[in-house]
Amino acid sequence: MIESEVNNMREDAARRVGMDPKDLKEDLFPKETFEEEAKKRVSVGIILNKIIEEKSIKADGERVRKIIEDRAAMYKEPQQVVNWFYSNEEQLRSIESISLEEQVVEILLSEASQLRRN
Repeated sequence: MIESEVNNMREDAARRVGMDPKDLKEDLFPKETFEEEAKKRVSVGIILNKIIEEKSIKADGERVRKIIEDRAAMYKEPQQVVNWFYSNEEQLRSIESISLEEQVVEILLSEASQLRRN
């Protein structure tokens, strides 16, 4: 899992500087540079997934729609972008993941607040 995340991070870094990730050379973005952050991301992902599973949290459709509409608002044809998100399974799952992460954070903050009051 960590190696996969390191590779994803390296590819993202390459894209940000305008490179094709297929042309990525080890010396330009060494794997070691990304290992600590990849470990953190994987750990957080495991924790979030465990909480989502234990609490049977499902992505809130209204929140998903708002995230999509907020992103679409930056484009000239926002409704086309909204339609694209809903027709693209991978992109929709990505937005649902963002929604789930936000929902978990809200639940944890609420529970922490209740603990402080007690």
